[in-house]
Amino acid sequence: MDYWTEIHTAFWVARTGTISGAAKKMGVHRATVNRHIDDLEAAIETRLFLRHRRGYELTDVGQEFLQVAEQSHGMLEDFLGRVRENSDIEGEITVATLFPFNDLILPGILNFRRKHPLTRVNLTTGDELVRLERAEAHVSVRVGAKPLNDDYVVQSFGLLKFALFAHRSYIERRGKPNHQNLNKAHCVVAKEIDSCLTS
Repeated sequence: MDYWTEIHTAFWVARTGTISGAAKKMGVHRATVNRHIDDLEAAIETRLFLRHRRGYELTDVGQEFLQVAEQSHGMLEDFLGRVRENSDIEGEITVATLFPFNDLILPGILNFRRKHPLTRVNLTTGDELVRLERAEAHVSVRVGAKPLNDDYVVQSFGLLKFALFAHRSYIERRGKPNHQNLNKAHCVVAKEIDSCLTS
């Protein structure tokens, strides 16, 4: 039978009880839903719905159709769920980041590998900005302003808290940083902060 689209439409009309409800669910115009119902009923030579002002009511044949459609819909949903669970990512993925963030992202990489054992993750560290559009890496973990490249999918990995330390004599000479000149500071962040030098 070559009426899969029309059957799908009729299923949503039966479920929602209205043409507008089915149209909204499917993302199509009401006229398209009406045409599909008319075409399907003409093809099977029987009415599935009784039209009235409050919506569409199922006929006896329509009730039987809905039972079959519900079973088919459930079986398809179950099948797609199993496919999604069994489909696994495989291949090589390169993640680029700054050296100080290795300890932060390694747990995430290990968790990803547990879920997708067929993958191999290469972790590269360096100060230079990698070009994802040139396939220098698949994922890049960085700090700073959001990239302006529209082709990048940017997500927040998390917030970092850090502290600045300085000798008393340094503060006497340079003063304490405020919010404005903190942006001008170049901090060398490691497990233990060795220094914070103004640029």
